[in-house]
Amino acid sequence: MDRRYEGSVYLRPPGGGREWAVPPEELREPTPEEFDQARVLTTPVPAVEQ
Repeated sequence: MDRRYEGSVYLRPPGGGREWAVPPEELREPTPEEFDQARVLTTPVPAVEQ
């Protein structure tokens, strides 16, 4: 284990992608725009029957 990341929080962008480590004291609440983007990327879309 890489000790540089010990005690860090691991984040991944909504919709997938590369994760990164952040010290807990650097976390913040998402902006309204960031929250809306995450909600769009994670909201299931019902299947359309043909």
